Formats: sequence, structure tokens, C-alpha cells
Amino acid sequence: MERLLIGYLANSTSNMTLDEFIDKYDGKGIDYDGSFGNQCVDLYRQYVKEVLGYPQSPPVVGAKDIWDTYLPEYFKRIENTPTGIPEKGDIVIFGTGLGRFGHVSVFIEGTMTRFKSFDQNYPTGSLCHVQGHTYNAVLGWLTPLQKPMDTPEYFKTLLQEAGLDLNNEGEFRAYWEKAKRYDEDIQNLNERVKSLADNVESLGTDVSALTEGNQKLRNRLAETEEALNQERNKFLEANKESLESKAQVEVLQRQVDALTKELEQHQNNNNLYGYSWWRRFFSLFKKGGE
Repeated sequence: MERLLIGYLANSTSNMTLDEFIDKYDGKGIDYDGSFGNQCVDLYRQYVKEVLGYPQSPPVVGAKDIWDTYLPEYFKRIENTPTGIPEKGDIVIFGTGLGRFGHVSVFIEGTMTRFKSFDQNYPTGSLCHVQGHTYNAVLGWLTPLQKPMDTPEYFKTLLQEAGLDLNNEGEFRAYWEKAKRYDEDIQNLNERVKSLADNVESLGTDVSALTEGNQKLRNRLAETEEALNQERNKFLEANKESLESKAQVEVLQRQVDALTKELEQHQNNNNLYGYSWWRRFFSLFKKGGE
């Protein structure tokens, strides 16, 4: 239970793992104290602050001096032996065999003969990076302790409000796991909301494109209708005289038809009258002869 509480308190001052620390500073320089540029001790102090959340050890002239000035209440000092292997996150300290001031780095992984650590200013002038080493010149390493701490009053209040007893580890762990699942659910919901928001944005883009396309079609239809009206007006104007002439011809044709009919009637009357006159003349001529 104490380890769980310490984890909580450590996270209250530091939420970073070693891997996250490496991702954050890889390829970058750290000048923790603002003096002498980017030194290996600056990386050590930044790691102690951001990942471990521990107080800083006293100032030193060189990295090798950390071996004697470390804080024993926060670290266990382990001397280098032929079979010793540090644990991930241990602070490896090199002596003068690596230079007058020694060196310090953060252990990542390794065997009994070689290891990798997170380094700065090794080689000289280099920024933060993962570096390979042998154990030559290694004095030893500092393993962080899970130091017991007094429970802060605010944490006691939180436990009381949640109805939890710090001495009941099972109850506390169940509550803790529930909180973690809640955080995961919230994260999943946030991801779903983001996905839905992306879909809505995509649909909005599609709708905008369709609306724009529809407006273009409407504009083309209006332009086509305007052109059709202009052509219709031109056609009517061009054929106006033709239509008027056609009407006049029809009127004249009706007049001609009427006159023709009248002429035929008149001709018939003339024929009838002429026939009767000759008949009377012939009749008179015949009587005179007798």
C-alpha cells in the first residue's frame, strides 16, 4: 500500500517516465543551472526533478563528485562489480578514468559487459542522446529508493470524501483501478468525439461542395434561359414583317376569291341574257319569212 501511495505522490510532482523524458530531450540540450552550458550534471538534475521528483543533491565541481554527495535517504549507492547490472532508471556515475570531472548518465538497458544510457556532453559538446558504454571507469550507480513520505492533509481529505481507508489496500486498489478505467473511458470518448467531429467536418465539406455545384448549375440555367429569351425575341422581331405580309396575302386572297365568284355569277348572267336575245331574234326572223 505504501508503494501505491508513493507512486501517487510522485505523480503529483512528476508525471513523466524515463522513456518520456528521453523522447522529450533527445537531440536537445539541457542547461539546468544556467552555467557552463549543457553539461552531463544538468541532465542528471533535470532527470531527478522531472522523473523522480526528488530534491537535488548538493552542487559539485564534477560529475564524479555525485558519488559522495548523493542523498542516501533517496538513493541506494551500489558499487560497480564484474557481475553487477544497473536497473533501468539508475544513475550511473563514472570516475576520472573517463576524464578529470568524470561523467554521469541515466541507465536504460545492458548486460554485464556493455550498456546503453541517456547522456549529454559525452562525447564532449554532444546534446542529449542514447549512448553506448562499457563499464570501464564506472564507479557505480544510484538506485532511487521508494522513500516513505507523510501523507499530505489534502490527500487524507480526498480519501475521507471518497470513503476510503488507506489501510484497506484492496478497497483502495479497486477505487484506483476504477478511476483508471474512468480515465480510459473518457479518453476513448474524447477520441470518438474527435472522430465524429472529423466526420462532420468532412460531411460539411461535401455539403459545401454540393451547394457550390448546385449554385453553379442554377447560374448556368439562368444564363441559358436569358440566352433563350434573347433568341426568341430576335426570332419574333425578324419574322414580324413576314407574319404581317402573310396576313395581308390572306385578306387579298379572300377578296380575289369573292371577286372571282362574283365574276362567275356575272358571266353566267350574261350568258343567259345573250341566249334569250338570239332566240327572240330568230323567232322574229322566222315569222317574217312566212
